[in-house]
Amino acid sequence: MPPVRSAKKNTAATDAAPVGKRPSTMWLKPIPKGDKEAFFKSSERDWDDKYEAKIGTATKIIKFGSEFILTDRHVDEILALGPGVCGGLWQFIFEYKDVSYDAKNSAKLTTQSVIRLAKACPKLRRIELQAATEVKEDALLALFENCPALTYIELSALSHGNDITGTSLDALRENPEWAPKLKTLMLGEKDDKKDFMKAMRALGKERQAMTITLISRQEEKRPCLEEAGRGRTSVKVLIPLAGVMG
Repeated sequence: MPPVRSAKKNTAATDAAPVGKRPSTMWLKPIPKGDKEAFFKSSERDWDDKYEAKIGTATKIIKFGSEFILTDRHVDEILALGPGVCGGLWQFIFEYKDVSYDAKNSAKLTTQSVIRLAKACPKLRRIELQAATEVKEDALLALFENCPALTYIELSALSHGNDITGTSLDALRENPEWAPKLKTLMLGEKDDKKDFMKAMRALGKERQAMTITLISRQEEKRPCLEEAGRGRTSVKVLIPLAGVMG
């Protein structure tokens, strides 16, 4: 009787396939709860290595004080915290107060950073960008279009306006679903050109519950006595307009 050959066992078919190397994943730090109102007086002392502990999922208001130089980097670092933080923000406020000779208080934001902010923070109710000279009309348009909860906007500059021609105001008038709760719109006086004034009056007639105000924001230096080197900004209301305007 011929010998019976046993079938060769194919271990390759039965053995478990070798486990491949898992792709590396980015380690993300947990987002803290943070302060409901995160206030930063100084960009030199209060921001780096500190903002991540103060801005978190519970934060509704971010406010910058009289010693803060606000730049695109600060906005982008806030946005990098993700929708869990940005999606819940209600207020974004930059105050321009200190105009002393050695002042460290200015808004060096650009239009693009404000556009990114508007798109990432749809629940914004109030935004104040005082003396933000480099923020132009496209930023205002982005706020109108992306932030339906807005009730208050201030966009002003120093020495000259923000180049608001009126196209953003026309767009707001033509799209009643944009920022339907907006009650206060404050813009700089240097934007009082003919086309702008025409657009502003047309918007006022369409949105009679909204007050549109042109303001003059000026620096006052005080180089004397105990206030040597100190200064302040003065705000002069030039044109407060509410409802139907003639």
